[in-house]
Amino acid sequence: MSRQLADIGLVHGAGFEFRDGMQLASMATEARALQAVQLIESGQIGRVVLSGYGPLDGVKQKKSEAELMWTIMRSYHIPSCKMSLDDDPSSTSTLGNWVNAAEIIEDGGAETVVGITDKAHARRALLIGHFVASKSEFDLVGYQSSIEIGGVSAHVREIAGSLVTKKFIRDNKDADRGDLLEKYQQFKRASKVQHVKELLHLKKGFSY
Repeated sequence: MSRQLADIGLVHGAGFEFRDGMQLASMATEARALQAVQLIESGQIGRVVLSGYGPLDGVKQKKSEAELMWTIMRSYHIPSCKMSLDDDPSSTSTLGNWVNAAEIIEDGGAETVVGITDKAHARRALLIGHFVASKSEFDLVGYQSSIEIGGVSAHVREIAGSLVTKKFIRDNKDADRGDLLEKYQQFKRASKVQHVKELLHLKKGFSY
């Protein structure tokens, strides 16, 4: 059995797709769920929070990203007692994942958390995770990354996302955790983040 990394892991959702009328996890979402399976089976974490509602772009979704990851992990015989769901409708971004999962993590008494995502997303997610953890009762010990997803375009997208992230953190360093999502909505409107994402063709997959 491997050395324990953390009490709990936070797994970020990364979208879904529809094929032949079926709603399926995206490749990135599935890869992150499988990474969580490996970490639990190896004893490196005790349990996970599966976080993600899904895109809000007019798609009539049936299941959240979190529910799809739950189904994947159950298919690998991970017990339900080792998984918690965060499928709050505001969990549509990395910040939303962290803010909403933080309460679940604290309620469960976990003191250490490791994030679980893919390599391109990990650096930006780490910035946001440390920011939210600094306002919480747990420590973020780092990120475990699944296989490379998205290639060069994913890394370019995340560089742009990191610039936005750093500005938001600077502007809101003293804000309470409970106010962050509302402040993010204000920040998006003021800085026209969505417009920039569309200009850079970054709308898909750039869930700040």
